[in-house]
Amino acid sequence: MHVLTTNNKKLNCRSVRWDITNQCNLRCAHCFAVSTSNGIIESVRDLNFLEVIQVIRRLKSSGLQEINFAGREPTMHHDILRIIRWCRDNNITINITTNGTFFNSSKYAELIRLGVKMIIFSLDGPTRKIHDQLRGEGNFEKTLQNIIDCNNLIDAYNYKTRLGISCTLHKLNVDVVPDMIDLATTLGIKFLSINPISFLGAAMPREKIFYLTPEEISDCFSDICSRYRHVKSNFELFLGTFPMESKFLNAKYDLDLPVILTGCSAGKTMYIDHNGNALPCYMLPAMSSKIPRLKRYLNYWQILSEPEYTAVESFKPFISFTQSYSQDGYKGCQVCPDLEVCKPCPLIAISEPETIHRCQQAGKKLSSVTPQIDDTVVPQVKSYIKWIIEDSVLRIDITRGDYFCKKEFELNNTAKSIWLLIDGRKSYNEIMELLQKEYPRFSERELHSDLKALLRYFYIEGVVTFNR
Repeated sequence: MHVLTTNNKKLNCRSVRWDITNQCNLRCAHCFAVSTSNGIIESVRDLNFLEVIQVIRRLKSSGLQEINFAGREPTMHHDILRIIRWCRDNNITINITTNGTFFNSSKYAELIRLGVKMIIFSLDGPTRKIHDQLRGEGNFEKTLQNIIDCNNLIDAYNYKTRLGISCTLHKLNVDVVPDMIDLATTLGIKFLSINPISFLGAAMPREKIFYLTPEEISDCFSDICSRYRHVKSNFELFLGTFPMESKFLNAKYDLDLPVILTGCSAGKTMYIDHNGNALPCYMLPAMSSKIPRLKRYLNYWQILSEPEYTAVESFKPFISFTQSYSQDGYKGCQVCPDLEVCKPCPLIAISEPETIHRCQQAGKKLSSVTPQIDDTVVPQVKSYIKWIIEDSVLRIDITRGDYFCKKEFELNNTAKSIWLLIDGRKSYNEIMELLQKEYPRFSERELHSDLKALLRYFYIEGVVTFNR
């Protein structure tokens, strides 16, 4: 669903990212937020409780269901607990990203009791050395203890809040980030997210310090996946990968990383700053500081004072830009099989064009990956996938949490028959026997070749898994 429905100037807004405060108790050297010339974040008045609720009420009438509080340090908003309580009572789902140092454990416990869906703690490494180097002495232990206390509370009372860790990958921590797998396993969190640094905000003048080549990032992701595969972990792993990277890592390490083909979320979500002003993309303010020509798209919708149709008119230029932007901005994408459906982030294409090299190199390596398909393997369509066949077209909907993707595949008669036999109960041998009865004119060798090729294809596409 898109934020904008331009034909009737209506707003569809299911989810927002809200930097609800301009305050932060830390001055992290790699912070995404735009800082002032002296590196100090100015403290500007935040919206009060009534103003925040007024914003939410306006958006709720447009379909708002979920708020992701992020930005600087959302727990520093003086009414944050009261706001979250109101949201709970009005059926608004809340997720919150925090540095884990401003609230004490009792305040985080209150977030859990208020039914916050996800609390994401920022950690820059598995030990205090690198984390405190970037965030200040003693902050690693504070964050770690709050994670432990939160997890103990959730386990003791069976609360539904999901705890996760977000880690930013860069030159200073690349050697230790794979060890985050062991830390996450020990802590018992539900998910670990690792994303390469964006050279925006405080990180922009420090690019030489933090920069990793695309090859170094790819190597680190491989190390992470190798570690994750061999550790008995009950948490989900999310990496800031391009589509072909995800396919390659999934195939090589038998994982289930999301294959995200729609890297641009403009028009699907909305960003709100601490003043209650909205944009279609949270990256725009920071990106426009780095790339001045993007300032033409900084057309804020002032939610408290402007009518809804103003949002449509304000956002339309940037959304039109993102929708018309093609992979021409990425040299080498024209030969990709996902060209028609892949929509990478145009802002990254402009600011960091070399990053797509990771995707292209992974695509070239995919042909070398051969999943083990023996006679006893039982292929199964993944549980979060819904599908329908119309004529010769297989249409697939993939829904994993907030991630949603549609795919289409043209099937010939044999491929259609094979797909309909993939039910999670029949083994490879049993499928072969049924195919031989249905297609007696084909040799056993031909059917083996077709079956293995199709299973490999859907495995690489992240649609089918193999039970052994």
